[in-house]
Amino acid sequence: MSYKIKSTVIVFALLFLAIAISGCDRHKAEREQLGKQIAAIETDLIPMQAEHDKASQEVSALTSEVQQQSDVVQPHLDQRTKLQDELDRFVQEHQTTALVLNMTRTGVAAVLESKASEKTKTYIKTADTIGKLIAVAYCLKKGEECRNATAKITALGAQIDTENQQITMLSAQLDQKKASLQESQQKLSSIDAAIAAKTTERDGLKQRLAEIS
Repeated sequence: MSYKIKSTVIVFALLFLAIAISGCDRHKAEREQLGKQIAAIETDLIPMQAEHDKASQEVSALTSEVQQQSDVVQPHLDQRTKLQDELDRFVQEHQTTALVLNMTRTGVAAVLESKASEKTKTYIKTADTIGKLIAVAYCLKKGEECRNATAKITALGAQIDTENQQITMLSAQLDQKKASLQESQQKLSSIDAAIAAKTTERDGLKQRLAEIS
């Protein structure tokens, strides 16, 4: 075989090899693009994850604060229930006197109307059958008993009022903390969704990269 023919064969062989290599690596540009996209997403995920961690800590702290505030409110709720039960028992144990005092429309009546349980309120309504003059005469006859009952009922009413004031104030603080917790939870949920979307996009790109590698 002449030198010219050999040279021609070699040139064609090299050209064929170059074409073959080029054909086998036809995804090179796509792989490079995919690599850049994956790197960009992973870079974006770093601050997003940091924000997620911060929001998660906020939710945890606020959850603890809400529980602590609930623990502060509960004893006052329990004490109010205890005082209301004590008021109900006293009315039951001093039925006639309580009914009579209710008819005099003094501070006792206000306590019984606003602080007593529904059962006791229903019960004292039967005092409508007692005339006011009769009620006054009863207390004139049994002055000490009426005075003691008045003092007891009024004192219980004042204590219940105190608990109600504390419950109102502390419950308002609890509601504020719950609102802050809900806001933080919504923020965390939004961040979770964004991270999930980015992660899904990245994983899809990685899968494509694996297919063409």
